[in-house]
Amino acid sequence: MKRSETLTILPGVILLVLALVLVSARYLPVMQIDRIESASFPITPGMRKAAAAVIGDTYPHAERRKVSTALEALPYIENVALSYNHGALVISSDPVPGLVVIAKDGACFTDGENEEIIELRDAGALYGVYPVIGMESFKDIPMLSEYIPSLVSDPFKRSLITWFDFGNNNEDGSAELKAALPELNASVILKNPAAAERLEDTIGIIEESCRTNPGRTLFAPMTEYELYGDRLVRLKG
Repeated sequence: MKRSETLTILPGVILLVLALVLVSARYLPVMQIDRIESASFPITPGMRKAAAAVIGDTYPHAERRKVSTALEALPYIENVALSYNHGALVISSDPVPGLVVIAKDGACFTDGENEEIIELRDAGALYGVYPVIGMESFKDIPMLSEYIPSLVSDPFKRSLITWFDFGNNNEDGSAELKAALPELNASVILKNPAAAERLEDTIGIIEESCRTNPGRTLFAPMTEYELYGDRLVRLKG
């Protein structure tokens, strides 16, 4: 065979070998997936369910687009990307700004504009990531909706607030939102939606009070405050 003919055939041979390698990589037991990990977000049961089909499969052969679509359908994460690391399918994602509502009816995630039902197990996994609001029934969400924009957008120290309670059991029929601050041995009752805009500053005031009087967080009864749009009132403690 002439050298010119060899040079003509060689590129085709190389392409054929590469094609065989790629096909083999998809079906040979290499890069097997045996677990799910998350790069920056706690793995919820919903995320595990969305990725469950690829467990035991190989990364080159796994239907990653299908998994990504199922993950993107979850209301609390976006910008999903998948990668492989030593046997793990690694999920990278960004949290969607929002909060979790838990009621007797179930649980939902809201971004301030829309609510989407989520599993109670997911709500538990998201505790500590998002503000969690407990209420009697989802029928009260329209009253809560006035508070939500500030709670979603304001960068207050959510790690200090373990729980919100929302109710409309006051004698005057008005609703109120109560934030629990166990690390500061305090709670704050938001008396109107305008108060939510002042929650971050209020937490700073309570923190400063605890720094100047540290015994308050250890030995004193819980301090309770009422927060209005224009003032903070200390009720007891």
